[in-house]
Amino acid sequence: MKKYVFIIMTVCLFACQSNKIIDNKNIVKLVLTDEFEEHKDVNIVNIDSISKIVKKINKAKWEPAVFICRYKLDIYYKDNIKMTISFRGDMLKIYGKTYRLDEPIESFIILK
Repeated sequence: MKKYVFIIMTVCLFACQSNKIIDNKNIVKLVLTDEFEEHKDVNIVNIDSISKIVKKINKAKWEPAVFICRYKLDIYYKDNIKMTISFRGDMLKIYGKTYRLDEPIESFIILK
């Protein structure tokens, strides 16, 4: 009986976890850096643009994969916290986990 209770609790624990990859509260700015080209940074400070980008990232699905990073997205919060995400096309890596986006990052962040 204890075994069944443990299994049910484990399933509920994993099923109830939030799928948020990024916390979208208190973000000050996003900085996207192209690792292959110098001086190719994109600063995003518009709140609407930040929320659209975060929504697209939070829709990503977990997928085990290995890739070489092309872009780094630095997320700056009001509390002087900086978080970095690595990107390559439609793949992203954060905290050692890889995710697949619906579309490549280049399609929703315009690099100039």
